[in-house]
Amino acid sequence: MFFAEKKKIQHSLKWSIPEARRTVEINDITKTIETLKTKAKFLTGGQFKDVIYSKQFGDTAFAYFIIRTDVRTEDEKLIFDGYMLEEDDKLNFDVSSSYSIMPNLEKMGYYEVFERNITLWSFAYLNLSVNIYSVDGFGDYLEITLPQTKIENARKLAESNVLKILHLIGASETDVIATDVITLQLSKILEEQQKQN
Repeated sequence: MFFAEKKKIQHSLKWSIPEARRTVEINDITKTIETLKTKAKFLTGGQFKDVIYSKQFGDTAFAYFIIRTDVRTEDEKLIFDGYMLEEDDKLNFDVSSSYSIMPNLEKMGYYEVFERNITLWSFAYLNLSVNIYSVDGFGDYLEITLPQTKIENARKLAESNVLKILHLIGASETDVIATDVITLQLSKILEEQQKQN
C-alpha cells in the first residue's frame, strides 16, 4: 500500500519581515567582479550620475528618490528606494511613469542631499540581489538585498546565503554594515558637515 508523503507546513507570519540590506566595503573591486561573474548571474551594469533626494521618516529610517542619468546614453530615470519604510502601500503612484513628480519632490518632503558618479554591476546569486557600486570619492562597496518575507525560515536562508557571498569574495561577517550604500554616504556627508559647524 502506498502512502503519500506529508508535506511540511510552512508557517507564515502575520506581518512581513521587511527587506534588509547588507553592505561591505571591498578592497579589490576587479577581483570581486570576476569572482561574482563566475558564480552569480550578471544582470546589468553601467556608469551613472545620480542626484539623491532624501526624506527622513525616523531616527534611522530614510526613503530616497534617485534621478539616475546613464552617462553613455543620457537616458534619465526616476528610482524610488524606500525599503526602510515598513508600510505595504508606500506611494500612491507608479514610479516608472511619474516624471511629472520630479519637479515636486520638495513638496513631497524630499530634498536634494548630494550628487554622485557611480559605476554599477548587478548580479543575482541564490535568489539575492547583489550590487557592486564604485562611487567616485567614496569607495567600492558590495550591497546585498534580503527580500521581504513572511516566512521566518526564508529569512534565515537568505542570511546564510549572505555568508556564502561574503565567503566567496573573501570578506568576513564582521565587515558587514546593516544598511545600504546611499545611507552610508549620506551619514558620512552629515558627519563631515557637523565637524565643520
